Amino acid sequence: MPSTAAPAGPGATTTLTNPTGFYNFPLGTLRLIALSEGYCGTLPASAGPLPIAADQDPAEVIALLAANGAGHGGGITLTALAVVGARGPILIDTGFGAYATPDGENRPGMVAHNLAAAGVPPEDVELVVISHPHGDHIGGVLRPEGGLRFPNARYVLPRREWDFWMAPEPDLSTAMITDGFRQGMLYQARTALPQIEHSLELVEPGEEFAPGLRFVALPGHTHGMCGVEIASGEERLLYVADAFMHPVISVGRPGWRIAMDLDHPAAVRTRRDLLERLSRSGELVLAPHFAWPALGRIVERGGEHEWVAAEWRWWPGE
Repeated sequence: MPSTAAPAGPGATTTLTNPTGFYNFPLGTLRLIALSEGYCGTLPASAGPLPIAADQDPAEVIALLAANGAGHGGGITLTALAVVGARGPILIDTGFGAYATPDGENRPGMVAHNLAAAGVPPEDVELVVISHPHGDHIGGVLRPEGGLRFPNARYVLPRREWDFWMAPEPDLSTAMITDGFRQGMLYQARTALPQIEHSLELVEPGEEFAPGLRFVALPGHTHGMCGVEIASGEERLLYVADAFMHPVISVGRPGWRIAMDLDHPAAVRTRRDLLERLSRSGELVLAPHFAWPALGRIVERGGEHEWVAAEWRWWPGE
């Protein structure tokens, strides 16, 4: 998000502030809202040198990122998505929420705040969609003080994700992450999921769970992770969850290993299939871990795929 600084004069202290992080944009007759979770600081330690390219020489990765004007990939941003139409508001993923741990000027845990600032109080949300129950996608269903952040909502989750995370002994050994990180991921999923079970619907890929919204299977990062396809008239948007983690690495080097991926070969197939599909269709994409507001398209130039950020447009009345 852009920052503004107070004028600095003799003896003055510069104070950085960030504007509210929401961005309205149309899709057919729908109003969609990108919602910033905030910058989440440094990723927990992985078994590889850089979490976004855990099987590569760090010097090569850093050189590639520098050549593309990108950072070293040690931190993450996160963007959730709300859908507002004829029916009640729908929220796709929720950020860290109760699992946020602010660090210095970083303030993750902002999805619900920014949703309210966009004119949608959490109590009005009718449906919460969880692509996969990693803490940065499901933690926002919980309030830090206890209880549910979206008390009137029903929830949908890919069935395979429930079966995996709520099994007696989920196997996370294939991820190139520390044991502490594994235990944290497991704790977060198994703490949040039981609290929404009473109003949870388990959905298969391809099923339409709300008008114009359906799950698209994107396995690899987790075994049952799904993206969300949103259709309104002739327009389409695909929310790709964590199939893509970085615009240079995931798009330009889809075979490189993301440390958190549970099934690396499946994740590579998913990324390559997505790149082919999206470059052909030209549809709008929201990649939640890309730079704010995380909207763009995949294009193919000279046999290589690239991420092209969407042009910022003012919402009518803003």
